[in-house]
Amino acid sequence: MLEHSRHSVWTFCPEYFREQQEEMRMCRNPLFRFLNENTIYKENSQLEMAKIRKRFLASMMKDIKALDVGTFKQVNPNYLVTKVTVCKSCGNPLKSGCCPLYDRANKTSQNVVKNIAFIDEEGDKMR
Repeated sequence: MLEHSRHSVWTFCPEYFREQQEEMRMCRNPLFRFLNENTIYKENSQLEMAKIRKRFLASMMKDIKALDVGTFKQVNPNYLVTKVTVCKSCGNPLKSGCCPLYDRANKTSQNVVKNIAFIDEEGDKMR
């Protein structure tokens, strides 16, 4: 181990552990397992963090305050967690004319994950 102290353990550990790396992540991290089993990469799509959290809570059957945003990148490097400004009236991204009740002051921010979709909403899993 001293010989490899500057390297990640994954570069010198036995092959068995490299093969089992994702399974170990799923055992240690319930959010990783949930995202891995229930989401797919879908370019230009997005899900509200609140919707993901609601589904995750239903699968866990216990309350969880926040989701670890770093886990999203571990599941798929193309998942991008970001904050967007939306119209309170229509829920769409805030832009002039987004709905009849558009007003610059009638806005809110919400966290979303881009390039992600739920499998059951898309049909099959293509990762």
